[in-house]
Amino acid sequence: DSSKGVNILIFMFFNNGKTTASGWAIPTATDIAFSLAIIQMLGKKVPLSLKVFLTALAVVDDLGAIIVIALFYSDHIHWLYLGYASGVLSLLYLMNLADVRNIFAYIFVGAFLWIFLHYSGIHATISGVLIALCVPFRFQNYETIFKQHLAEVQSFSDLLTLENGKVKPETRDQAIEKIQNISTKMEAPLHNMLHLLHNTSSYLIMPLFALCNAGVVLDFNAMHNLFSPLSLGIFLGLILGKSFGITLFTYLTSALGWTLLPENVKIKDLFRVNILAGIGFTMSIFVTNLAFQDKALIETAKFSIIIASFTAGILGYLLHYLNKKEG
Repeated sequence: DSSKGVNILIFMFFNNGKTTASGWAIPTATDIAFSLAIIQMLGKKVPLSLKVFLTALAVVDDLGAIIVIALFYSDHIHWLYLGYASGVLSLLYLMNLADVRNIFAYIFVGAFLWIFLHYSGIHATISGVLIALCVPFRFQNYETIFKQHLAEVQSFSDLLTLENGKVKPETRDQAIEKIQNISTKMEAPLHNMLHLLHNTSSYLIMPLFALCNAGVVLDFNAMHNLFSPLSLGIFLGLILGKSFGITLFTYLTSALGWTLLPENVKIKDLFRVNILAGIGFTMSIFVTNLAFQDKALIETAKFSIIIASFTAGILGYLLHYLNKKEG
C-alpha cells in the first residue's frame, strides 16, 4: 500500500528523533469493519465499483499492517522455532498443491504454525494471513470434481422414495441435506471457510477485538496532549496520509497505464472514498499497544486515533452525501 509511505513521512515529520518515533506504524492501518460499515450506510449514493475498491484497499492495508507488526514489532527472533514454522508453512503449501480439501486439516496444521511463530518471537497475527494464502481458493481439477459430485446428485435423485406419485417428506429432507453437503464439497475450501467463519468473525471476534484493543477506560487527562507531536502525527497521518497518499498513487499508476480506474469513477470520487480509509481504530490501537510501554503515550495515541477515525468517518460520509445531493 503506497499510502503507508506518506503516513510514515507525516508521522516522522512531527516525531523524528523523539521517544514517540517508535509509533511510526500507528497511522498505517485501516479498520475494515468500520470503514465498510459507513460506506454501506450510504447505500446507492456510492457506486458498487468504489465499494469494491475500498474493500480491497482495506484488506490489503490490514495485511500490510500485520506484516509490519511481524517484522518491526516482534521480540527477539528464535531461529529454531522459526525453522519449525517454515516447515509447517511448507506442509500447508504442499497440501494446497495436493488439492487437500478438508478445511479442518488446514486448521489443525495451521495451529502449529501459530504456536511456532509465537515462540519464534514474530507476532503470531501473521499466521492467519499465511494460512489463508495456503488454503485452496480453487480446485486444481475443478471440472472433474464438479462432474463427480453432479453425478452423485443425479444418482441420489433416482433413489427418492415416491408415495402416490409424490416424494415422501422424510426422503425430501434427506435429499435437501444431501444436496447441501454435495454443494459444499463443490466449493473450494477457502470459500467454505469464509462462509463458516463469517458470523463468528462479524458478531464475536470483531467486537471482542475492538473492545480489547480500544480499552473500556480512557484517561481523559490525555486530552491535554492532543496537540503534541504524537497526536498530530497520528491525526494528520490518518487523515491526510490516507486520502492524499492513496489518491496520488492511484492517479500516477492509472496515468502511466499500470492500473485502470473503476468504471465511471473519477479521481475526486476516489479521494472521497479514500478519506474513509483514514479510520484506523482497532488496528491502529493494536499497533499502539505494541509500540509503547508508557501508559501516558498509549492513552494519548488512543485519543488521537479515535478522534482521527471519527473525523475520517464523518468527513467521508458527508462528502459522499453532499456530492450526490448536489448531483
